[in-house]
Amino acid sequence: MKCFNKKYWKTFILLMFACLYGLMSTHFSMALPYQPSASVVIMSGPSDDVDDSVDSSLVEWTVNPEKDSAGERFLSFYLADNQQLICRLFFTGSGNRIIWNNTTRVPHAIAQQDILIVPGANVPCDLLPVAQMLDSNKDAVIYEVRRQAGGQTFVDRVQVESMEISPKDAVQKGWLPGDAQSFGRLVMIQAVNLRTNALLVKQLWAPGDDWWIYEETPTRQSWRVR
Repeated sequence: MKCFNKKYWKTFILLMFACLYGLMSTHFSMALPYQPSASVVIMSGPSDDVDDSVDSSLVEWTVNPEKDSAGERFLSFYLADNQQLICRLFFTGSGNRIIWNNTTRVPHAIAQQDILIVPGANVPCDLLPVAQMLDSNKDAVIYEVRRQAGGQTFVDRVQVESMEISPKDAVQKGWLPGDAQSFGRLVMIQAVNLRTNALLVKQLWAPGDDWWIYEETPTRQSWRVR
């Protein structure tokens, strides 16, 4: 875990990000969302809305694409410092599912066919319906996900919507480094809890990429740096 003054850690991440996309721009090819061909490295820190008293250490994550003996593909999320496995995401025809390495404390997940959101988790493992939402004119989609708790059935209503973002606006908001004006079309996809109108997660995508550029939850900001 890398420790930086909160004032400077975002600058550090954006510099790493600029190096990454300077290399990737010469090797661009169309890819499927959340299906990287090689390991992805993510740097996470507290969101701007989190109190300064909260630990502002950066957390580095490694996401590895893997397959089991039956050929089923999944993503493994590791803490990069010690390669501790935190969870695995599986993609199946019946929907996505998450398996936690530590089963003594399993966070609640909102999961359906093409979304998987773990509210409050510090792991950047949320999945959104990217392929269908990259059209900036796409209407918002509402998901109703039932869950059981204490013998009762609850319904989580989640609205997913997309909006086109200019590279200039993304730079001003701190989602891209200042020299990223060469970016083309960018789309922000976000999920909101309709009961509370609170943000669950939002991800900034460049169409054709296999992973988001930037992700934000109420407590965490994350950037792909490799």
